Amino acid sequence: MSIENFKEQLNSVFKCIDFCINNNLLMPALVQMYSLIDSMSWIYMPRNKTDNTREDFINWVNTFLLKNSLLECNAWDLYAARCAIVHTMSPRAKLIREGKARTICYCCGDKSIEELKQIFNNGEMKGRAQKDRYVAVHINDLYRYIKIAIDKFSEYVFQEKRNLELFSKRINEYFIQFNFN
Repeated sequence: MSIENFKEQLNSVFKCIDFCINNNLLMPALVQMYSLIDSMSWIYMPRNKTDNTREDFINWVNTFLLKNSLLECNAWDLYAARCAIVHTMSPRAKLIREGKARTICYCCGDKSIEELKQIFNNGEMKGRAQKDRYVAVHINDLYRYIKIAIDKFSEYVFQEKRNLELFSKRINEYFIQFNFN
């Protein structure tokens, strides 16, 4: 796969996420976003590896997504959210149950994370764990920072020949879309 084909695939995922957000389809948008992070972390993982792991996801998130972002979640929170959303379409994951990550609560549209935090602070999450076990994230902010992270990652790829070689090797394993029209 060429870099241009890779960009086309990436743009098709962006179009899908845009459609989901614009039509208030929160869960499908999140599935696509977490899948996109997984994909980027697979490309970024060390060259001697063939299988992407949680450590690779967390490493990519810390290196490209959270650095200089205003998101209040951490890489473990995002990984736990990814597991929960992709595997169960719920907000709960093993890392959350074990107290190693916080539950991400999402808001979208014109709602603010401050409004969501107020729900935590007012104790409106009855029957739930303590308010410090939650973190508020606006879906548009998460998406914006994912796109910024992919731009940073692209800069990293083209900084050194070695990075570009690994990137090229990995994208050659991507799905290729054939149009039979």
